[in-house]
Amino acid sequence: MGSEQRNGDAGSRPDAPISQPRCKVCTSPHRPQIDALLQAGQTQASVRAQFNTLLGHKYFTRNNLSLHARKHLAAASPDDPVAVALATRFALPADAADLSPHAVASAILRAGLQALQLGLSVPTPRDLLAAAKELETLQQNTIQQMLAEFKAFSAAVKTVVPEKDYARIYDAFERQLEAAPNLPA
Repeated sequence: MGSEQRNGDAGSRPDAPISQPRCKVCTSPHRPQIDALLQAGQTQASVRAQFNTLLGHKYFTRNNLSLHARKHLAAASPDDPVAVALATRFALPADAADLSPHAVASAILRAGLQALQLGLSVPTPRDLLAAAKELETLQQNTIQQMLAEFKAFSAAVKTVVPEKDYARIYDAFERQLEAAPNLPA
């Protein structure tokens, strides 16, 4: 087998994953998630897109995933409850490459937290913190976008509504804020 090794002792089961030190997927801390997605039937392209969104554009190449899937990925046993749980919990829609960065970061963070709950050491704390930081950045960008849209709407109102009606509009706005049940005080 050259430098490829089966995990575990010499009597490992034949479907145990192969570990190749030169394989970018084998050495990735995200390997269990990647393997679970591939075993669950996700396309290599969608798995690559999901992780490249988190790790950086072109982190994994088509060749990285293809070689890993052909040579290092063990067949998942339908009787293995951990494999079934991973496949279920980490699976994203087949069109995951089309998901927004927020949706992908949320899914990866959720999967990492669920993997920790299962007792698996799939994500590192650094991975979770990176996903959380990305979510915070996306949230701040969303807030900035909402503020820009509100300012544009306000400017549009001022160009259409006579100035004498501004006070009435502001009073109605204040009443709406007070009546809104989910807004902070």
